[in-house]
Amino acid sequence: MKYFPIFVCLLSLTTLPALAAPSLTGIDLNSLTSEIEISGDNFGAPPKVVYFDNYEVGDKFEKLLPAGTVNWLPKKLIATDFLGNDAFRARDPATVSGKEGMQQLTVKFQNIYTEAFISFSVKTPEGSTFPGASVPKTFPSMSSWKFSWLMLGENGFQSTSDFDICLPTHVGGGSFLLGGNDGTLTWIDKGQSWWDWDGFNNISSYIRFDPNSPSVNPMKYFWTITNNLVNLTPTIQQQSPTVFKNSNFAFDRVNIPGWFGNGNNDKFDGVYDNVYVAVGENALARVIITDSPVFSKSRFSIVVMAKSWSNQKIILDPNTLPKSQSKGESYYIYVADKDGAISPIPQKILCKNCPKPPLPL
Repeated sequence: MKYFPIFVCLLSLTTLPALAAPSLTGIDLNSLTSEIEISGDNFGAPPKVVYFDNYEVGDKFEKLLPAGTVNWLPKKLIATDFLGNDAFRARDPATVSGKEGMQQLTVKFQNIYTEAFISFSVKTPEGSTFPGASVPKTFPSMSSWKFSWLMLGENGFQSTSDFDICLPTHVGGGSFLLGGNDGTLTWIDKGQSWWDWDGFNNISSYIRFDPNSPSVNPMKYFWTITNNLVNLTPTIQQQSPTVFKNSNFAFDRVNIPGWFGNGNNDKFDGVYDNVYVAVGENALARVIITDSPVFSKSRFSIVVMAKSWSNQKIILDPNTLPKSQSKGESYYIYVADKDGAISPIPQKILCKNCPKPPLPL
């Protein structure tokens, strides 16, 4: 397994706490409800989840969220592979040549926050291209894809007084960064090092401004990716908010995708799966499912929404687990707390519907 650093000048580096990490002691499948019950300790307070969907069960997860937190645009396309896995399609393939036809998910938080965690799986299916590219498995020379766009206000991407950041954005030639129209937080390693052309790229990002002095005190953030090529450990980093100009350091929505365009998009077909968004002071608390008993060796990693959460028990709806390629495969559940500390020893789950990255569409 290769590891690739994020290139950035740091004010300081914060190592995720180890002593207070959650501990898992058991996992049970409720025979009556099929719910998955995770037992342990030090789970802490639950996150405020404002969006989760794996696109397998209609609007079920939307109904589990607080009213008004989920806002779909009218058009939603679902792509299904031959194994039955469903994913959200970023581009409407029925649009005529030369038009983007972007299918954009907008999640409004209903309030303004200074802390957010965003996670999703994304890929370009076999035979399709990266936006802006004329042939598959190549990055175009121009800026072409903002995978997610966190911002304040509907026009936060236009106003210098309203914060915006893309997590991440492709700016041309395989170069990526975390940044927006108000400034650049950091460049990240070139996509040739970490982008998987043949499978899903499981990406997570975290942004936090100090709620008391957001324009003065260091902001915290991380960006991670897990796929068949790499596994970046989620390590909280710090940066001065002055890298962003004239912004209100807060946000109230995220667009997924944020944008795509420029170049040739006739053969572009990006899909998103396992989209998860949490906001507020407990945004980092989460349930993570991977394919390895050693977190750093995972090649597949998704975040799922809990049906209920207490300090010693977490319950998952059975439909949070995406479809498996075959029956009887083992996967591993980890729990992170509000500081991002991840349980060092996971719980193994064995069932016919355990998650597995689907084969190409």
